[in-house]
Amino acid sequence: WANDIQYGNSGWGPRGTRRREKGGIVNSLELAWLADGGFSESVISHDPANKIKSKAIWDRTGEMLGYTDDYELLKELVRLFNDNNEYTKEIRNNTSRKSENDIYMDGKKVGKVVATHVRDEIDKIDNRKRRFQ
Repeated sequence: WANDIQYGNSGWGPRGTRRREKGGIVNSLELAWLADGGFSESVISHDPANKIKSKAIWDRTGEMLGYTDDYELLKELVRLFNDNNEYTKEIRNNTSRKSENDIYMDGKKVGKVVATHVRDEIDKIDNRKRRFQ
């Protein structure tokens, strides 16, 4: 269209139809090529009288572009959170009713079990200290 630019008193600008292969919003009367980039394109009216049809086109366009309706996802998340809250309440109620949750440990038995492991760790630390003295 660069060859169509008119200089002088008549003004300047391209003549003919516009190409919208990258999309855009049109606010005034315009003749345009659609699907000129080799892919389908959507035309959605902003006229309030066409609100229902525009919403349907908008939804279909989102599906074609790979976008999903976040409302359904949010509903599912709320349901899962509510289920989780119910399970948490049930666990809390079940554990608070039982008295056998207490654990009693015999110090001598625990000491015998962990003594060898503790001794090994102390020896490792002492050996490291001796190497770097």
